[in-house]
Amino acid sequence: MTEGTTQTADKKTKPAAETKANRLEPFTVEFGDNNCRNFTLSVFRQGNIRGAWSVQQLHDRETGGRDLGPAMTGMPAIPGIRLRVKPSEMKAYLEDPLADQPELVDRINRVARGAPSIKARSADWKPVPTRTFTLTPDTLKTLILELLRKQEAKQIRMIKGKLPSEQTIDRLEGRQLNDPWNSARKPRYADEVPAWREKLENGRN
Repeated sequence: MTEGTTQTADKKTKPAAETKANRLEPFTVEFGDNNCRNFTLSVFRQGNIRGAWSVQQLHDRETGGRDLGPAMTGMPAIPGIRLRVKPSEMKAYLEDPLADQPELVDRINRVARGAPSIKARSADWKPVPTRTFTLTPDTLKTLILELLRKQEAKQIRMIKGKLPSEQTIDRLEGRQLNDPWNSARKPRYADEVPAWREKLENGRN
């Protein structure tokens, strides 16, 4: 796939050459759950990440597929956006499998044009451009921990490799970010949160 915009998520920590990340194997996850929702990645401040979609998944819900219109029942299964992480290179890539499936994209658009719920769209569906992120020890650690939580909530599935354990993550250099974009409204690092909360509570008394 063609790689698109490169973003640096954090510039305040040690460069990749000084970390232990080269010991971690690369891995790829796909976003998606039983409700076919979109997702966020807080560490990259990314929202509206498409989850996998299928009529079968929606019918497997407790509510079944009663909220699906007739046109949407003909929509093919749509893969979710994938996140490919290469710790040894301190890089992460948000990639759309649809970029390699033009026939599926055409089929999606044919169905979409006949679906009242989405026919008002002014343009056809297109694969989402790849986004490339440069990691630091802090953002790598925070990213993997965020993905572990999503895995526990069944919001991602492994496509390749596996996520490191929390014990392995703890041994990595870097600190887990609480406020990745340094808004100055809350602690930047997760290990600063308890003291911050205590200070807030003491200020109320």
